[in-house]
Amino acid sequence: MHRAPWLTAIILFLAVSEQPARAQVQFERFFPPAVARGATTSIKAEGKFPQWPVAIECDQSDLKLECGEKPGELKVTAADSTVGAAWIRLHDSASASSLIPLLIESSAITAEAEPNEGLRQATPATLPTTAVGRLEKNGDVDMWKVTLREGDQMFASVIAHEMLQSPMDAVLQLVDRRGLVLAQAEDSIGLDPQLIYTAKQDGDYFVRVFSFPETPTGTIGFAGGASFVYALRLATGPLLDHVFPLHKFAENKLSAQSYGWNLPADLPILTKPQTSISPETIYSPQAIGWQWLPPAPIIQTADQILTQASEQTVAPESAFALPLAFYGHISSDKEVDRLRVKAIAGVNYRVEIVSRALGFKLDSVLRVLKSDSQTQLARNDDAVRNQFDAAVEFKTEQDEEVVIEISDLADSSGPRHAYACFVSVVKPQFIANVAADHFQLQVGKPLEIPITVARQSGDSNRIEFDVKLLPPGVTVTKIISEPKGDTSKAIKLNLVASTDAMPYQGPIEIIATAVDDKQTLIAEPQLVTFSLRPQIPLSKLWLTIAK
Repeated sequence: MHRAPWLTAIILFLAVSEQPARAQVQFERFFPPAVARGATTSIKAEGKFPQWPVAIECDQSDLKLECGEKPGELKVTAADSTVGAAWIRLHDSASASSLIPLLIESSAITAEAEPNEGLRQATPATLPTTAVGRLEKNGDVDMWKVTLREGDQMFASVIAHEMLQSPMDAVLQLVDRRGLVLAQAEDSIGLDPQLIYTAKQDGDYFVRVFSFPETPTGTIGFAGGASFVYALRLATGPLLDHVFPLHKFAENKLSAQSYGWNLPADLPILTKPQTSISPETIYSPQAIGWQWLPPAPIIQTADQILTQASEQTVAPESAFALPLAFYGHISSDKEVDRLRVKAIAGVNYRVEIVSRALGFKLDSVLRVLKSDSQTQLARNDDAVRNQFDAAVEFKTEQDEEVVIEISDLADSSGPRHAYACFVSVVKPQFIANVAADHFQLQVGKPLEIPITVARQSGDSNRIEFDVKLLPPGVTVTKIISEPKGDTSKAIKLNLVASTDAMPYQGPIEIIATAVDDKQTLIAEPQLVTFSLRPQIPLSKLWLTIAK
């Protein structure tokens, strides 16, 4: 039988177009989500893996990961690791996953034993430990049994939504042997609860974990599912919650001030260097818990870095020169912390509070007042809607001292109402972000990377975007974000792979540069980032090229 050439072409086209798309790596979470420092552990990478074994990218050189025989099986050796979070990406020859965190804990790991919903079924946990579990279905409740002596101060802290991005709005309860609720906690670190309790008598106590969905629905009831994974730190010993300063400065010779529970006066504080992904990590070999120390926003160095000397408000009689970085707590209800600073006439200043962005509880209110007349120069309680960290800009008509007031919108307080206050000269600037940490480019099909541009304090520069670290055979067309119009807030960057481009897995960087009308450099280039977590603006993005 003879076919016309055009009919043969149509048949071939349909045959190719009907082939299923190449399956992609879908790496969603680790279970358990935590391993013990110094141990070798078998864990599961949950998701779908068309090819196995896969290649493993990890930012922690002292953590060893090996693929097991079955898809998703991994062996983790943390013999020489320090506590913190390791970031891991899995990829095969055709696709790559997002970055997923694996917690490295200083205490032993205790896995839940199902069923464990009732008091009699509670999983025993010997303190200190990091308990790991999952609320497997709607209505699921997990129960853990701990033994306390009279006077023991126990803390329980859930790690789920903020770090692991589990879709949980968890609730933590401590109950006695009769089922009577002795203490309850919610929303201590973002949506994750943290509970502190002092035992009134010797005996067994029960820690109960359940959850509502992170986004409220019309259904009233406890939520659960495969993604409702959590770790639960349980201990009566020292807990390191945070240190002051909360940020890393290029020039910072201050000794860290430790905050938490059951901390000895001479607690040693150590620093784990930053990795290609995580900022510096602060921890102590004698305590559970650790804290990221991200670079200071707005100002990288401060002429003065101040911390609250006590639980009292700062005396307004002391006037400080600017720029200034100040760290404090709102430690009693209706407390107002005050700073007196020296303002220069005509200079535009910005005051910014950072608390919720670091996982703390302060819903900040900022006021700037004239020191003599108490005339209000500026006020704010949300710089960005629903993010709860305040920021204001102000200037004075003459050299004078002004008072900065910091308080909580609901007049609440506590040890986790910590904050950083930055006061600096306003500098027009921009922040450019992408919505993903990895991208896939196909030969012959352009890849569009959407970039959002947030201009602050009157930034009106033209911004040029380019890409570094591209492999051979891949080109990018530079694009300009104009100060006004459609491109002022968003642009799309296009990558093209030629037919001679080779398969590739690796990092790229997107560079944003402020330029004038002649495209002459105005300021130092900066990197476009993906918000991996609020404390981690990821600049090394991942590119996959598959034939």
